[in-house]
Amino acid sequence: MADNVQIFLSSPGDVADERGLARQVLQSLPKEVSFAGKIHIDEISWDDPGNPVALDARFTPQEAINRERPKPSECDVVVVILWARMGTPLPENYRKPDGTTYRSGTEWEFLDAIKSAERTDRPMVWVYRRDEDIKVGRKDPRRDEILRQGDAVDAFFKEFEDPDGSLKRSYHPYHTPSEFQRLFERHLRDWLALRLKDATPLPLETKNSNASTAQTEKSIWQGNPYRGLKPFTAEHTAIFFGRGIETDELVKRVREGVPVLAVVGASGSGKSSLVAAGLLPRLAAGAIPGSQTWVQLRFTPAELGDNPFRNLGLALLPHLPGSQWTADGIAQALEREPSFIATLAAEILTDRPAEARLLLFGDQFEELFTARIRETYLKSFVSLVEAIAGSSRLRLVLSLRADYYGPCTRFEGMAKLLREGSFPLAAPTGRALAEMIEGPAQKAGITLEPSLVDDILKEVGDGPGRLALVEFALEKLYDLRRDHTLSRKVYSEELKGVSGVMQSEGDKVVQGVADSVLAEVFDALSEVDEAGGAVRRRVWMKGLSDEGKTLIQRLADARLVTLDRDSDTGQAWAEVAHESVLRSWPKFNHWLKEFGAFKLWRSGLKEARRRWSKQHDPSELLAGPRLKEALLKRRERPQWLTAEENQFIGLSLWRRRWSVLRMVAVIAFLPLLVGGYFWWKDAEKLTHTVVYRLALAHLGFYASLEPKMVRIPPAGDCTSSQQACAFLMGSPPEQCKNRATECPQHTVQFPRPFLMGQTEVSFDEWEVFRLMIEREGGCRPKDSKTGQEQKRDLRERDGQDSGFGRGGRPVINVSWEDAQCYINWLNG
Repeated sequence: MADNVQIFLSSPGDVADERGLARQVLQSLPKEVSFAGKIHIDEISWDDPGNPVALDARFTPQEAINRERPKPSECDVVVVILWARMGTPLPENYRKPDGTTYRSGTEWEFLDAIKSAERTDRPMVWVYRRDEDIKVGRKDPRRDEILRQGDAVDAFFKEFEDPDGSLKRSYHPYHTPSEFQRLFERHLRDWLALRLKDATPLPLETKNSNASTAQTEKSIWQGNPYRGLKPFTAEHTAIFFGRGIETDELVKRVREGVPVLAVVGASGSGKSSLVAAGLLPRLAAGAIPGSQTWVQLRFTPAELGDNPFRNLGLALLPHLPGSQWTADGIAQALEREPSFIATLAAEILTDRPAEARLLLFGDQFEELFTARIRETYLKSFVSLVEAIAGSSRLRLVLSLRADYYGPCTRFEGMAKLLREGSFPLAAPTGRALAEMIEGPAQKAGITLEPSLVDDILKEVGDGPGRLALVEFALEKLYDLRRDHTLSRKVYSEELKGVSGVMQSEGDKVVQGVADSVLAEVFDALSEVDEAGGAVRRRVWMKGLSDEGKTLIQRLADARLVTLDRDSDTGQAWAEVAHESVLRSWPKFNHWLKEFGAFKLWRSGLKEARRRWSKQHDPSELLAGPRLKEALLKRRERPQWLTAEENQFIGLSLWRRRWSVLRMVAVIAFLPLLVGGYFWWKDAEKLTHTVVYRLALAHLGFYASLEPKMVRIPPAGDCTSSQQACAFLMGSPPEQCKNRATECPQHTVQFPRPFLMGQTEVSFDEWEVFRLMIEREGGCRPKDSKTGQEQKRDLRERDGQDSGFGRGGRPVINVSWEDAQCYINWLNG
């Protein structure tokens, strides 16, 4: 028979957050293995969500509560929590033995418990006081009341002291709600253990070979308590550990009225989980007075397409019952008039109290600045964010990758909001990471072998993204548990540790898969940002080959990829479970090094095509080096371009050829015109040069006039026959005395491949470059010679008539700026 324990919660409304956390403790402790079946806890409080008090109008609130619930003096433990308020005063008929009135109902409950405890040694009375400073604005209309309440709390605790300043009563100071939760849980756990010290042992059958099953049935969390590469949500609050301090700070920022709160951190630092499993459940439990009435919804800018307005509309739609809206209608309205979001918020909050808010969680907000979103939406969606910030009934919380902070600040309004509302999230420290490992295990009734946590912490160190990798390794380790215990030997030998589990699991899945299929899937699941890093991308399954779909399913079975369906269309989609897969899987990284540049170029091609298709402006078509690059890329990987992209390149090429035909027609008449005008100046020679230059400038676009290049391999590709991978830089030791700046001599290895010309750049090659650049209007190499010198060179270059008289000789008199311009042109 379980021992029934009554615990009374007493506090005013300003510590609603602590009350919610105390309830979590009261609900979870009886389910832990140590107490399951032995303890039953009854919460006694006037605002118990599961058992609200029916207040009889014949009585004062305090008397109605006393009649409906056991008094503090009748309970086993009384918990008093105070911060900035003493609470609502009681009527005049409530007086202390000395004739003075009670400061509040909280003081009456405290003294009722103390009087009984001093007489009968029951109940236990635990008092907790938050020592955080009270902030009040000089113009705050509630200023006087806030200060009066704060003075009442000070006076209450002054009575805990003797005249000489020594304490005659004890209390527990704390600074944040999470710190209170840890204190209270430890105090209650120890007290319950003492209460059960002399209790009758469990029946023998619970200690036999079925102990693991019994343990699992009684644990708080059923199944795997580690999320792997998936984020935590509100459903996982019971196993969300290690982020109490950060959650407290987010709650505080929301309480202070920050309209747009951006959680900024590296990929894999736990931004989404902190908001979804930390902040939002606390607000839903009433961490801020009235926040339990708020409407919360989540969206991502690119979750279901390249229109962020429509993705937000899809999230809003279920909260607009009975309306005639559609997701597309909401998207068009918000894009046209961002301030319309306030009207939608008012409709959603129609039946809720005045203090209710619509809280939008913009998860993975960096998607807004990737190729997944049309650039045409960017500016107007930022305007929508500013409109949300200006509405009193709206709040916006964002999760944002730190490397996308810069793109956000390109917009003045967004930069201002981020200055006021940024919350930098660091990777968890060793102690916090240990809590993330140990806490879920305790809730699931799992035993961790001694030193397992130390082994994991030692291996992962302080690198970015380690949190996701640790969760992934623990998820796999749970699957390999033995006797409900996570083993060090299995972790190190079978999983190969945190660093090896990603590689081993991924390589196992793709073993034997054709390179073409692997390339199809890797390409579909990823995008490349400007820095060359990988960004995950959602892909529709219908666009993949049968082999690609099979590989996606195998990756999903290994938990490296998540699968789902669009709720409207029913179409299946796939997405990498976490970007740490892209960063930490060597096979993907090797593939990205080879194909990343092409993917980044293709993103630019898509954007160019979008601009052209919107206005059909001929100037938006590819030309010059960009068209030349597109032709080379298309020849390199034609299967990676869509029919629309190939059509766009072909249209650009057709326009280019048409301009050449027009120029040829003009060239045909130039000799006559120039000959008639320059009849006294060797017209034939000059005309020949002009015609040759013009023809070369247009027709040379299609010729292979670049210098012949040799590929220099990276150090990792070197063989004994490829000594060009590395070279000795600097002077030998015997020459260092007079050449100190050239020492010490050392070996240089190339980290990535590059191309080097077989010979020096010739005059012919340089002249092609000059003509191409002059035609395109780009950077123009400056010739240091005077006009007369240039004319003389033109006549005298080895006795030849054309400007290419120096042929294959190395070009001279090239400035540093000219050389940089040439390199940029050649790279293009």
